[in-house]
Amino acid sequence: MKQSAASDRAPRSVKPWLRRMGHVCWRNLRGALLLEDTAHRIALGSAVGMSVAFLPILGQVLLAALIARVVRANVLASLPWTFISNPLTTLPLLYGCYRIGRWLTPGRWELVSWERLHELLLRAQALGWSHGFSSIYAILKDVYVPMFVGGIVVGAVTAVLGYGAISALVGRLQARRDRLRAVWRGHAASPSAPDHRCGQNGAEQV
Repeated sequence: MKQSAASDRAPRSVKPWLRRMGHVCWRNLRGALLLEDTAHRIALGSAVGMSVAFLPILGQVLLAALIARVVRANVLASLPWTFISNPLTTLPLLYGCYRIGRWLTPGRWELVSWERLHELLLRAQALGWSHGFSSIYAILKDVYVPMFVGGIVVGAVTAVLGYGAISALVGRLQARRDRLRAVWRGHAASPSAPDHRCGQNGAEQV
């Protein structure tokens, strides 16, 4: 009986996980661009999310929402951009930030290889919030400072460029939306066509 019930179920989706994640990210980003707010607040919120996404910290979403609130940006617009850093992009992004930060940070910082950084990040992720920041920092102490500095620099540059691009894009989308709404209002307010069923004397023709 159980086998029969199982066979009657719909087959599980075979859509790849990567494609699903890309679809969700694009839908969320599109929703952020189409928010009912000024282009400045949407672009500023997006820039906040971009700047936070490159930082080697936990709770990027909460930090982006807090900063967006403080600077009076659109909080919802800040959230999707924090997912620039995701399981597929975390390692290359953090390694790039580490290399940039190592070049900018004073002091002698030993060059850590890609494989070594991957190993350190896996150990740090295995601890999570329960062990606190001090335990995570003890693992990443040789790379954390330059990585954090690089994340600030990369995030700042991305935020500045992103603000300009998103402000212009949102402005165009909102102008197009306003034109369409004006056309819809015009159609709704236009008088109905005259009734040709009436004769010259206004009486209905039989």
